[in-house]
Amino acid sequence: MDGFTDMAMKLVENLLLVISLLKETLAYALEGEPMLKESLELLWKGLIGGSAWMGFLGYSLYGVGIDYNFATEVCEAFGYGYYVIDGMNYIVAFA
Repeated sequence: MDGFTDMAMKLVENLLLVISLLKETLAYALEGEPMLKESLELLWKGLIGGSAWMGFLGYSLYGVGIDYNFATEVCEAFGYGYYVIDGMNYIVAFA
């Protein structure tokens, strides 16, 4: 289940790349204010963590697939999706 939620959070983080870059720039500018920097980081983690429900939805689809004998196809589809997300992470690794 952790893999599904991790995949969903990485997907949302990649989709919000521009906002992520702005957040990192602002965090760098707030080096002298550790409390503001920490609050910005916690706000970002809350925004990204709010997408964990998509991982739980994917896992529930997999669970239904176990019951109705299509879990292999669901697992394979999510595996290909993970390759795409991992490739996106590799492309934007400079950030």
